[in-house]
Amino acid sequence: QGLTNIVAATQKALITGKHSMRQSTESIKQIYSAVNITSETMHHLTEHANAIGKIIQVINNISDQTNLLALNAAIEAARAGEHGLGFGVVADEVRRLSERTTTSVGEISKLIKDVQDSSIEMVKQMNISMQLASQGFSQSTDLVTAFNHINQMVLEVTTTSSEIKQIVLQQLGDTQLAAANMDSLASIAQQLNVSSQEQNSTTQEILKAVHHLRESAERNSYISQQLVDTSKELLSYFKNLEQAVSSFTFASDLESYSSIDEESRTDEELEMAPKE
Repeated sequence: QGLTNIVAATQKALITGKHSMRQSTESIKQIYSAVNITSETMHHLTEHANAIGKIIQVINNISDQTNLLALNAAIEAARAGEHGLGFGVVADEVRRLSERTTTSVGEISKLIKDVQDSSIEMVKQMNISMQLASQGFSQSTDLVTAFNHINQMVLEVTTTSSEIKQIVLQQLGDTQLAAANMDSLASIAQQLNVSSQEQNSTTQEILKAVHHLRESAERNSYISQQLVDTSKELLSYFKNLEQAVSSFTFASDLESYSSIDEESRTDEELEMAPKE
């Protein structure tokens, strides 16, 4: 009963653990998907930052050229004297605007560079997070498989425990039956003890009868041996007789031999017949 309770508690814990691992696996899958989407977004952001950087570079080039043109315009205005004073003022403002543009472009370029560096670092971290999430998902899957295997083993242990319980109950019944049979055998043994004492005298009488039968058998064996010796002598006689008549013709020999053989068998049967 204790083993059954332990197995049941273990099986319940395995089911709970397997359910929790499935939930963890689903959460890891969702995290992996979210990290993947974020990584793709950061990758696109890095591409956009690179494009903005290229545009800023173009603006910076334009600002440099504008500054150079403003400087040339100021030189030409100075050469024109009073007629070029207004043009010189405009050229000076254009130069200041170009300088401010260059300064702003530099600041924007620095910000874009920081965004690019941050994006690259975030993409690296996202890739690491994706690898960890993938490993966690794989480990969770393996753990769920292990839980299933352990659950199957617990089921087999439960089945084996039930079979052992049935065997123990059967052995208990067999033991009780054997005890009853032993009691019966003890009673029978007591009866046999009494019967053996009664049969002892009968056995002595049987031994005496067997002794008489053995003596009779020995006498019969002696008589049979004498009959065998007599038969051997007759057989030798018939062989000598056959050799004696072998000089006759074939027909006479055959007829004589048949007659003699018939007589010999008759005599032999008479000799071998038991005497009263």
